[in-house]
Amino acid sequence: MPYLWLGLIITASVVLQSTVVSFFQVGNARPDLLLMVTVSAALISGRTSGVSVGFFSGLLWDLLTAQFFGMYTLAKLITGYTVGSFEKKVFKDNPLLPLVAIFLATIFHEIILYICALTLGIEAPFFLLIGKNVVPSAIYNCLLMPFVYFGMFSFRKLIWPLGRHTTEF
Repeated sequence: MPYLWLGLIITASVVLQSTVVSFFQVGNARPDLLLMVTVSAALISGRTSGVSVGFFSGLLWDLLTAQFFGMYTLAKLITGYTVGSFEKKVFKDNPLLPLVAIFLATIFHEIILYICALTLGIEAPFFLLIGKNVVPSAIYNCLLMPFVYFGMFSFRKLIWPLGRHTTEF
């Protein structure tokens, strides 16, 4: 049952990312709702959830955008795994946690995408990309992340009432 809900959250995020979110682009900065959901699941439930959500959200995005297939799947999967590795070491109710996590995760995610692009022969000036795209997007993600993180955190408590929480989302 919880996996059904998580699948619906991922699907809704992909739909919103491909339709509504593109209207909120400011300059080169655009929020990455799929990354926010991946990072939230990883922080709340650990590596397995981070990898699962990262894989499926990245796969759906790769299928939808028809760019270089697998880049977003790989980047979101690795990011979900990395962030999920810290799940047992952080205090989940800390309001700064999602902000710091999404800022660092956005930079990490974009570096993975940059490495994938270089592997495919696509070259771009790294520091220009960081300054004009990555950091503004990371700040934008920071502004929206509390809503996604605490929404998913509260939703998880609603799904598993009275201590029936497992380590998985």
